[in-house]
Amino acid sequence: MTELESAIFDLLDPFEPEVAALGERRLRSLASVLAGTARDAVTGVLKPEECDVAMRRILHLAGYPRHRAKQAARVMTEHVA
Repeated sequence: MTELESAIFDLLDPFEPEVAALGERRLRSLASVLAGTARDAVTGVLKPEECDVAMRRILHLAGYPRHRAKQAARVMTEHVA
């Protein structure tokens, strides 16, 4: 796991019971995908707004709790921008 993936993994709040239910393996995979999206934002491939939407979509598709996804995506986007 890269440093960026590890940071994103921590931002996902893996110890929150609803999130922990997804399993560590799935959360690590999710962190890897989100790190790729974050790299796209940093390199200018995605605008910050597009990054936020992409991250929320990724979180939703992975089964991340919907009521936590918006805040998680916002926090990750702020750290990237």
